Amino acid sequence: MGRTLALSRQFVQRMVNDAYAAGLVEMRDNPRHRRSPLITLTSQGRAAITATLAREHAVLRDVGGDLTAADIDTCLRVLHHLGRPFVESDLDEAAPAPHVQS
Repeated sequence: MGRTLALSRQFVQRMVNDAYAAGLVEMRDNPRHRRSPLITLTSQGRAAITATLAREHAVLRDVGGDLTAADIDTCLRVLHHLGRPFVESDLDEAAPAPHVQS
């Protein structure tokens, strides 16, 4: 999941831990990998995602109401093009950010 979204393993683990602590996901045994549990949404997690998507759709209707399908297709193509280098790079092996002194 993290690689698909260009997120580090550590970030994904932190988000899963937070979601678990909030009761949004549960961890189940993974028959394919003893040390990597399967993560599934709880009913509370599904409700939270449903509510979030409903809010997002309402905002998108307001924001993009005057956009045509062609406008949206163009935007998606540009965003995909701009995001490709991030998706293709392996963020887990990237060099650490330089330290900035204040």
